[in-house]
Amino acid sequence: MSSERKMPTQLSLGQDLPTKSEAASKTDLERKTARLKAMLSRPDGVSIEEISEAFGWQPHSSRAALSGLRKQGHTIERDKVGSVTVYRMVGE
Repeated sequence: MSSERKMPTQLSLGQDLPTKSEAASKTDLERKTARLKAMLSRPDGVSIEEISEAFGWQPHSSRAALSGLRKQGHTIERDKVGSVTVYRMVGE
């Protein structure tokens, strides 16, 4: 028996087509984005804790999602309500 490991072959561009699960994940991403935008559109806004709980994300992932929306051109306002920071999407 040879102890050599075989390296996976690389596909050239244009050969790798998205699988059904990859296509579904794009739809999942769109649904999550729409759901997050709806949460941010609430008059009272939404906290990182609420986002994390709703999506099952860690707090740093919730903050990254907000950054992603900002990079897409959305304006997200941050306010302090008591000791909790809340986020709202403005101008949408």
